[in-house]
Amino acid sequence: AKLIQGDCPVATLATPFKRVVDFYNTNQVKVVITQNGRALYFSKEVIPFAAPGTDPVPVFHHVGLYAYRPAALLAYPGLPPGPLETLEGLEQLRFLENGIVIQCVEVAPGDRMFWELNNPVDVARVEAALASHEAPALTAGPESRARSGA
Repeated sequence: AKLIQGDCPVATLATPFKRVVDFYNTNQVKVVITQNGRALYFSKEVIPFAAPGTDPVPVFHHVGLYAYRPAALLAYPGLPPGPLETLEGLEQLRFLENGIVIQCVEVAPGDRMFWELNNPVDVARVEAALASHEAPALTAGPESRARSGA
């Protein structure tokens, strides 16, 4: 994983796509990242174009969790929305269109699950995922065992 550089005003998470079908899902935001971990572009569509016979460029699933330096967060409402933000409907493009860097921190998909609620269709999926997971068992610590006489 690339680390956030000290001067970065905005950071977000990105993870490799686990399923090819998700890469083609327009409800899942894609991000193309530079070699130094900076966001180059975000889109709901498949990006970038890959000509037949070319090596694919890594494209990541954008996990919609952000970290902002106070100055970037305070500046956001005063930044003009650009044509790309308007076209894509993605608020993070406002930073890029106004020359503000977004550092992407890659997280491995591993066993972690990211449940995003971006669209009404996500509600049922997240509810089903939550229902299929058992709540962690609560164990009594030594102090509660002593009070109960255990």
